[in-house]
Amino acid sequence: MGVRDADSRQYQRFLYDPAMLFLLSLVVRALARLLAGRRSDDGSRELEILVLRHQLRVLRRKAGRPALRPVVPDPEGWNVVAPGSERASGHFETQGQAIDRARAILHNSGGGEVVIHGTDGKIRDSDTVPPGHDPSPPRDER
Repeated sequence: MGVRDADSRQYQRFLYDPAMLFLLSLVVRALARLLAGRRSDDGSRELEILVLRHQLRVLRRKAGRPALRPVVPDPEGWNVVAPGSERASGHFETQGQAIDRARAILHNSGGGEVVIHGTDGKIRDSDTVPPGHDPSPPRDER
């Protein structure tokens, strides 16, 4: 067996989130109370609320904002635009052609929402487009 040099050792640093440490301490306290036979409704409620808040933060971080592709009227036809862009993704003579193209763009980019505007510029309808690679897509109820 060879002797390792102290400089060759790799030390791992674990950074703990203070919220997670607090949550862990509440879990340990609740388990200790259960084992001791005492029940604290306030403590268990606090723990449940903290766990639910944490789960909500994780879901919001994972979900993000849905991709949108509005279909808007143009003096010479219909445009498919990406939110925040100056140029249209496509220009079409009919609204149906523009809606089909918006669906195709969203299908190829992982799904999203087609927002269909009427000739007056107001939102007339919307359509959810599933991702192109999803084996079990959600069903649109419309």
